[in-house]
Amino acid sequence: SVPSPCLGRVGFIFAQSMAEVVVESEVTQNDIMYEVDNTPQQDKQELVIDPDEGFLETRSNRRQYMEFSLMCLCNVAWTIDAAILPIFFTEFQVLFGVGQTSLSLLASAKGWAEALFAFPCGFVGELLPRPLLVGLGMLSWSSGLMLCSVAWSFEVLFVGRVLNGVGLGIVQPLLLSMLADKSRPTKRG
Repeated sequence: SVPSPCLGRVGFIFAQSMAEVVVESEVTQNDIMYEVDNTPQQDKQELVIDPDEGFLETRSNRRQYMEFSLMCLCNVAWTIDAAILPIFFTEFQVLFGVGQTSLSLLASAKGWAEALFAFPCGFVGELLPRPLLVGLGMLSWSSGLMLCSVAWSFEVLFVGRVLNGVGLGIVQPLLLSMLADKSRPTKRG
């Protein structure tokens, strides 16, 4: 046989010798198990591992449904919040007398605030109760949205978007980890 240019001569000789060892020793998996256990193959039972073995569900079905519904509503609100600002850019330009650059700054400021708060809140979520932190984040998020809805100037709208980003930065990483913690291992996606 011709040596492989990728392996080189030493690698080819090693690979060829390993292939000969495998061909010469025709040991099957059953033989290995028999030698280790010293029990016949017929008496062996297959080991079944249950991933849900240590999971104990303590919540009622109603509470599970309520938590799942709230998490879905959070996801819907987050999607709407992310998509609604560009729809009203022309109205904001007329109402506040600002240009496109200032309006794009609204989305950027929210994104920066979200990024700055998401990183530390992942660590803080291990130290404090996650539901409490999610509640605080949702309070910040909703107060930012409320401030944006009654904004009388561009500066107030900007502060509302930053507060909104802070709330999203707190909520987003914690919701996913809470969902994983509250679901059976076989039901996680």
